[in-house]
Amino acid sequence: MNSKITLLTFTLLSTGLAASQSDATKNTVNQQIETAVKKVLHQQVLKHAQTLGSRDISIALARLPKLKLEPCSHTPSVKEIGSGKITAKLTRRVNCQQPKWSLNIRAEIGIYKPVVSSQVTIPRNTRILKDDLLLKRENLLTLHGRYFTRISDVAGQMSRRQIYSDRVLQPSMVATPDMVNRNSAVDIEAGQKGFRIAVKGMALDSGSLGDQVQVRNLSSGKVITAIVTGKNKVSISSF
Repeated sequence: MNSKITLLTFTLLSTGLAASQSDATKNTVNQQIETAVKKVLHQQVLKHAQTLGSRDISIALARLPKLKLEPCSHTPSVKEIGSGKITAKLTRRVNCQQPKWSLNIRAEIGIYKPVVSSQVTIPRNTRILKDDLLLKRENLLTLHGRYFTRISDVAGQMSRRQIYSDRVLQPSMVATPDMVNRNSAVDIEAGQKGFRIAVKGMALDSGSLGDQVQVRNLSSGKVITAIVTGKNKVSISSF
């Protein structure tokens, strides 16, 4: 009877020891993989973030399954899959030569920067006010298209369409307001700095700052091409 109890106790202890060793091996392999992948990704993501004017990044690896692998005798190598482009979701290949094994690891990446967003709904064809906007931390990798990083670049612009609250503003959503309207009176200026002549004209086109528009010189009746320089003001090189 005593021998049976002793044998049973030994078996349980041995089983527990094996399980403990298995867990330790699993943890060691997982730690090796996570450390290797995070180190490589941190370098790659930070380098890409700096090209976007940011150092604010995050890297979250997908939870590893229960791996039945022996620990790698060296630091596992981490290889890019596909183009290797830094995206919000990506995959990297982890390889070990001794013992030989490999697996894919998925990760979610964030590169953050304050960008201009709407804090109220802005109707279509409305002048956008400074109070309509705020800077909000966003993951640049999840944004589609260009964006603004300064409120001053958007305030004063006109909305091309309705912009709902809590939206990242993009150049396609706004337009520079017209400084000259078709069939409106304009001042046509010509000359150089320190010596300029101005005559009255009529705008035949609408245009914003820097646009080229057709205007009629009311004195001569000639139609000329001018550049919009301000509110109801255009400029030409000479009359």
